[in-house]
Parts: sequence; C-alpha cells; structure tokens
Amino acid sequence: WWEARKILGELNNNASSFVCKVFAYFTNSANLRETHRQQWARITQDIIAMTRLYVKELKNELLQTPDAPESDRAQLFEKHQLSLQCPKASNEILLALSVRIEEVFASERQLEKSDLMAHISRFFDIQGRAERIKNTPFLKIYSAFTLLIVILYVLLIPFFLGDIDLAGEGSRLEYLALPIMAVISSIFLTINRLANMHAEPFSDNPTSLPLRTICRGIDNNCAQVASKIVEPNA
Repeated sequence: WWEARKILGELNNNASSFVCKVFAYFTNSANLRETHRQQWARITQDIIAMTRLYVKELKNELLQTPDAPESDRAQLFEKHQLSLQCPKASNEILLALSVRIEEVFASERQLEKSDLMAHISRFFDIQGRAERIKNTPFLKIYSAFTLLIVILYVLLIPFFLGDIDLAGEGSRLEYLALPIMAVISSIFLTINRLANMHAEPFSDNPTSLPLRTICRGIDNNCAQVASKIVEPNA
C-alpha cells in the first residue's frame, strides 16, 4: 500500500513537471523546427491534452473501470490520432507523445528534447511499477496462515474466559465469556480482513488509495497550465 502511494506521488510530480516544461520549452520558438514555430500553441495544447488523457487511461487500467462513456473515449483517441485497437492504450499515448516531441523539436535543441524524453521514460517506469503491484496476487499462503491462526485463537478464547469467578460460583459471571468472545473475535477477524484489503491498493475497496481523486488533481494541474497558453493571434 505504501509503495503504491509513493508511485502515485511520483506520477503527480512527473506529470506536473512534464507539462510545465512543455509549456516553457514550446513557448520559446527557437526550440522548434521552423515548420512548426507558427503552430506552437496548438502543439502545446495537444501534448498537454495527451498527457491528461494518459493519466486517465492509466487510472482506468489500474481500476479496470473506465469513467467516461466509450463514445467519448473514442472521440478523444480519434482527435489525437491514437489507436484503440492496441492492448494497452496508455502505451499508445506515450509512444505518440515521444513521436510528437521528436517531430517538432529542432535538431540543435537536444538538451531540451532529452529532458522531455526523460519524463516519458519515468512515465513508463511509474506505470510498470504500478502494474506489478496490480498484477501480483497477494501471497495466498500468508493470507491462509494468518486466517487460520486468528480462527484458532478465537476458538480458544472460551477456554481462557470460561472460568470467570470474581463474585463466587453463583454469580453467573462466566456467561460474560460469550459477549467478550464475540467482541474479541470481531476485532481480530476485522484486523485480518483489513490486512488483506491493504494488499490491493489499486481497487475500489474502502482501504484502497484514492486513485480517482489523485488523478483528478493531476488533471486539474495540467488544465491550469494549458489555460495559460495564448494563441498568437489572440
């Protein structure tokens, strides 16, 4: 769970840094090829929009529950000339981003281009680490063993509490063993259940990470940068 939280933090930092650098580099016309300098605003908008789409697709792949209708998703992919036929749409977006950056950057601006490509590489790294957590099942032997130990402990509780004799044999306090056993059993079984649920950080469980909220925040940050782009004729 904590490793997944760090991954989402890296996704937030990398996406925010990437779109800020895209804005800074592309507003400097010297960084672009002469054939693309007049279209810098549209190109910048497209790259930031593709970055936002990537974050949404990665979220959908981790949760396996897309938020937007399929028709809206298809329109976005068609707009950016992306293919929905590939098994992983997120990889298709990163590939398109790499091709686009390579296409528009001036050949003598290798430092700036390499900086942006490094962010693309970090996106691949973040995605790979998240998918390893998502696709690696929790250790079944550990889950079964802890559940067995908890059940055995719960079954032995009556033997520990059955001889409550604080007020004499006639007090009937030994019947307190029943509610005490119920409370302690519920506590230990709940702890065991929560431990297993924390092994699924990318899901809709109550103990899972707020993936939708985090990705919505990343999307808002990207949109804020995109709003600063002013068309040349504006």
